[in-house]
Amino acid sequence: APTPEALENVGHRLVSLVRSLEKNNGHDLNQMKEVSFVLKNLVSIYSRRGLLQGNSEKASKIISSSTANDGSGTVTGGNRRKKGKKRSPQSLSQDNDQVAKDPTVQDETLVLSSLVRILGGAGEQTMDSAVYKLNQNMELVTITADVITAISERIKSLISLQSTCVNAEYDIVSTSGRPILTGLSRTMDQLLLTLQQSITPSIYVGCYGSILNKDVSCKGITKCKKKQHAALASCLRASASLFTLFGTRLSRSSTLICDFQKAGWVCLTIPSDQVQRSAAAVLAAIPLTGGIQKLTPAELWNSSVTETTAAIFTIIETMAPLKNIASKGKEDHSKHISKDFAVVIKSWVQHVQRELHGNGQQGKAFHAIVTGLVLLLQALLHREGYDARAQSVLISTHIAVDYILHLAETMISFPTASESVYYGTKKRLRMEAIEGGLLNATEIAFDVANFTKAAGHAVFNSLTSSLAGPSALPFARHIMRIAHASLLTSCSGPLRRVLDPAGATRLDGKRRRWLHNSLALRAKAIESFKVSILTCGSNVVVSSLARSGMIEGNRNDSANSGICLIAGCLLEQLTWTGNEKENPEDDWGSLRERIKLTTVAADSLSVILTICRGYMQMESRSLTDSVAVTGLMSLNGKKPCPISSWAAVRCALLNLGAKCISSPWPDGAMSLSINHLRQAAIACKFDPDSDVSATAHASLSICDALANPRAPPLLTASRSVNRPIGSSQLKSGDRYAGETASKSIDPEAAANLAEELRIAKEELVETIKKRFGKNTASETPVKRAKKEDLPPDDSKETDPTSKNDTKILANDIKTLVESSKSRKDKPTDEIQDNHQELHEGNVKSEVEAYTTRKDESQSQTIETHEIK
Repeated sequence: APTPEALENVGHRLVSLVRSLEKNNGHDLNQMKEVSFVLKNLVSIYSRRGLLQGNSEKASKIISSSTANDGSGTVTGGNRRKKGKKRSPQSLSQDNDQVAKDPTVQDETLVLSSLVRILGGAGEQTMDSAVYKLNQNMELVTITADVITAISERIKSLISLQSTCVNAEYDIVSTSGRPILTGLSRTMDQLLLTLQQSITPSIYVGCYGSILNKDVSCKGITKCKKKQHAALASCLRASASLFTLFGTRLSRSSTLICDFQKAGWVCLTIPSDQVQRSAAAVLAAIPLTGGIQKLTPAELWNSSVTETTAAIFTIIETMAPLKNIASKGKEDHSKHISKDFAVVIKSWVQHVQRELHGNGQQGKAFHAIVTGLVLLLQALLHREGYDARAQSVLISTHIAVDYILHLAETMISFPTASESVYYGTKKRLRMEAIEGGLLNATEIAFDVANFTKAAGHAVFNSLTSSLAGPSALPFARHIMRIAHASLLTSCSGPLRRVLDPAGATRLDGKRRRWLHNSLALRAKAIESFKVSILTCGSNVVVSSLARSGMIEGNRNDSANSGICLIAGCLLEQLTWTGNEKENPEDDWGSLRERIKLTTVAADSLSVILTICRGYMQMESRSLTDSVAVTGLMSLNGKKPCPISSWAAVRCALLNLGAKCISSPWPDGAMSLSINHLRQAAIACKFDPDSDVSATAHASLSICDALANPRAPPLLTASRSVNRPIGSSQLKSGDRYAGETASKSIDPEAAANLAEELRIAKEELVETIKKRFGKNTASETPVKRAKKEDLPPDDSKETDPTSKNDTKILANDIKTLVESSKSRKDKPTDEIQDNHQELHEGNVKSEVEAYTTRKDESQSQTIETHEIK
């Protein structure tokens, strides 16, 4: 963390450092390190305390000055100007210098001015300019963009509080908003030019040219560096944060927004996860600005979702137009794509067709662009980075659910169609491009098929999880059909032969299928089925039972059949021994993927049991409990298996067992696996892994709660209205369980009752002393015999009559306390009316009864000693 001294006058210090760097063309390494150090400190302090660091006095002055100035506080930067007069970059640079020289300017304004100078947003950027030289330092660009992101995210997280400091910070940033965005756009253009293409088909559309020159992208090009990717990703994140912060205040900057949109489309083709995710965040935040083509933010968001879906369709049908997929319907997807985006896609296809040949380069290009488009669609559906203000703007959005479900179904069924195309093509033609496409049959089947299915699961999960409750009911049958079909085609051959004999006809012979043996895709299919159940709820199981006529063993309904398939997948992994000779159709995947599959299957069954509960079919519920018992027995050592030695698997199995015993069966009965869960939890209670140990203790608590029925508490604490906050009192009995604090006993009546109990106890003790002496209760039989001239008892055993005396005294005191509690339960007026009766009647009768019993016991003791 930076010291307070390091942040004093940081704006003037940073401006002077940036000027000296511009004079030296960025060659002074010491000054470069000092600028980087200062910017890193700013990232740390601004992300925690904000731009003004909680200075309310300074914030009030800034707000008052911005209110007095009519043109201040706008995102365009500077005062209002007459229409048609645009300021040149030289004038912006001069204003920036004047701001830096003015001693009355706030230190925070100088910091933003320095950031603009580093990014090149205030002056003209040429190949020989100092700003261009500064942009060549990737680390400096990355830290500068991180400072902007820290400031913007801090304001976004606290803007709903409407505090003085946050409002003042918003005014400061909005004043410099246009120069900052301009600098980020120019820096991104410069970075895209430096990222020359080697094996990556990235097409640049911007102010520096339409497509990269062919001579530039030849032998002298090196691969993309991580520092360049990090700098580009930082600029994209800063831009996305500013778009979501300003929103519709950028509606008049349509040209600048279009530049960001084109650069974002290009970044989607770069094979870097951080760059693609940041580009997707920018493109998902652009609809919030509005103003493009005179559309509202909701209309822009709707068109962006449809456009991205159509773009994925276009890429798939262009690269690999499989016959059985194309026969479902020949829809013109180009009508949903804008002209600018259509130009980018067309240029990308031409580049792949002309420049990339051999070594799987076309397949890698397909991977890159499909991954970027899927990330963009996910960002739009999940609305990543949208705050409450942005969510309110998108109330009237409309999702083309059927269109996106059609895309997901196309991508999920891609492996099955690719296998058919592969076997339907002659061997000598399998390395040639298929008809109407750019990829060959071998590349489609071995490199593209399973990747496309995984991307389809990502689209399906994003769409299904974004549908809220009742809005998903009209599409529930379509959703469950896709999830069940994907799960069925991803299961192993032996499991499909048992649960679906009619559909397992193509798993044997020379042309048997092999893509379904992927463990990673099987885990994704199970995850998609779980998300479908979470979205649609238990209604899918009830609807399935209604359609099947409540017939046991009917596997035609997708919900209960999917549950059986998941249980079968889990059972396969629990019985896996690692011997390849036992299973000729061995699944292919790493041990990590096998562990993930087991964990996902157990967690999915736990979620299904929690949601469906007693609505499941008897067959599926019985199979689920049986598999859960098998997993629990592997934990307690009765049926050990290799896969249960991993902590994640043990946690998942314990959770599954807990859900089994807490969910009722279809006939209302309780699960009988509670003993197996208890034994497994006891075995894992002291596991080295803390998560497993905590899960085991939680499972034992559930077992104890279900096995031992407990009554409601006898005493419940409640606070009296007449007492202060720190006081409390107890109320007994079930009849007080539902009462509020306003109906509690009066404090004076409770004090009187306590005083009466104390007096009654003292009177009882005095009566005992008068009747039997002061030390009667503490005397032993030997002492009592000597005192009364009786022969002592030589035996070492205690006289049983002393025990009887102690028991009688304890019983009498217990009776007295219980009677006092019963009186306490009476209302206040009844307690006050029966005060005399409590003191004179009950206490005297109890004392007389105790005296009579004491005389009898003492006489029996004396007779015993006389006989001895």
